[in-house]
Amino acid sequence: MGRVVGATFAFPKDEFEKRALGAAKDVFGDAGDLGGAARRFLAQIHEDAVAEDLEDISLDDMVSLAARMWAWAGERTVGQTLVRLEPGAGADGRDLRRDVLEIVTDDKPFLVDSVMGEIADKGVDVLAMFHPLSNVTRDADGRRSAKGRPVCESMIQVHLEPLDPTTRGELVAALTATLDDVAVVVADFGDMRTRMDKAIDDLKTAKTSASREELDETIEFLRWLRDDHFAFFGARVYEFASGPDGRMLQEEPEIIVETGRGVLRDPARHVLRRGSEPAILTPRIQEFLRESSPIIVAKSNMRSR
Repeated sequence: MGRVVGATFAFPKDEFEKRALGAAKDVFGDAGDLGGAARRFLAQIHEDAVAEDLEDISLDDMVSLAARMWAWAGERTVGQTLVRLEPGAGADGRDLRRDVLEIVTDDKPFLVDSVMGEIADKGVDVLAMFHPLSNVTRDADGRRSAKGRPVCESMIQVHLEPLDPTTRGELVAALTATLDDVAVVVADFGDMRTRMDKAIDDLKTAKTSASREELDETIEFLRWLRDDHFAFFGARVYEFASGPDGRMLQEEPEIIVETGRGVLRDPARHVLRRGSEPAILTPRIQEFLRESSPIIVAKSNMRSR
């Protein structure tokens, strides 16, 4: 039997919504589709408001934080990512003794895990986290509107230990880079899976000295990776010029820049070494590449965000 873990909400739901809609009517609206989106936003904020994470935060403080985030995200073009990190202030302006990180972007996979992983990598303590998904419509200028382009937005608010200005700047820069990585990975994910399909098809007719058994095993392995057992973060094509005898004609492979996908869209991203790429092909590496095995698996020293 599974274990059930309970959590105590910090505030009564009806009171939280009523106080928010009353205190910030000009921010949340009171009718129509926009008001409905605001209510859904507040309901999700309430669901994430756990009492033990908000011991020194009053209901009015939480209402104020939610209202400021909703107002801040009022104008955003589709595809744009908003990030800000500042000292938390209560409803009366007092110092909440916590910093508040806020992110608004198009909803996509990997967001929360990537953000929380980057925060952890910087050694920053998380005090509370809220992640409402907001289905809104925006006009041509990116403003919320009753009519316009529908978009599902991921709105992340993380309460952190108080940070100094330098650390805030470094964390915002790191998170911005992380979110950029997430965006290109998600945008190119289908294309990278298609690349895998092509590799599988190429192997079916490849001229190789590998045994049929090894070739079939390799194809099944690649199919297994393709079928949602592997997250494709980047892909790139290298060309190794070789002579009739199979020996490499030059010490460096050529990067085909236009083939970069995901995080490897950027030709400056180095996969197997921290220095400049392409890597020099030592005689040992050349010998390894001439082996009959139809696949080579290598571990990169590039940290994934």
